[in-house]
Amino acid sequence: MSGEASIGSFDVSDLNDGWHISAWSADGDEISLEEGDEIRLPCRPNLPLGTDMLITNTLPEGIKDGMQLSFRTAMEDVEISIAGKLRSSYISEELPNKDYYLPSAYVVVELHDDAGQEVEIHVKNKSTPVLNGVTLGYGANVWSPVLHHYLIQVFFAVDTIILGCLTAILCFLIRKKVESRPILFLGLLIMVVASGCLVSPI
Repeated sequence: MSGEASIGSFDVSDLNDGWHISAWSADGDEISLEEGDEIRLPCRPNLPLGTDMLITNTLPEGIKDGMQLSFRTAMEDVEISIAGKLRSSYISEELPNKDYYLPSAYVVVELHDDAGQEVEIHVKNKSTPVLNGVTLGYGANVWSPVLHHYLIQVFFAVDTIILGCLTAILCFLIRKKVESRPILFLGLLIMVVASGCLVSPI
């Protein structure tokens, strides 16, 4: 089936070598990097705050229809283009009720017959410059390294959210017998903290 890996296979590959970087200041002036324009992901470029970065590479020959490319943001605006066409973006202007500093997220691009095409990732830096790695895989397989790495943390965070929900339900059950607002606030606090633990590191 198109877009799916072989049965029992969760293999992914990295596209972290061979990237070339260009950078511009907030005023639009091009910035020269002392270490040269070739980089390996992930990395922390020695660039000032507010720098616009463009990294480019060539997609490998093994790219097939149904594969995906995943790139993790770090509180920055990101646009991903392939063969000069915008495929996916995660920028403040496109999202309603979002602050200037966007939460970190994974930007996923559907790939087709894109082998040998140039991929461009435009990053508008808003904090310490960070460029995370790029992952390639079939279908939802690009998420398997994330889940594997954070599985225990996700498990405990979900359990804690459930505990918070149960605490809030208990509040409603005993509200006529005792003062239940502190219990409700405790349950809500538990859910907020657990939700932050769930999404922030990932």
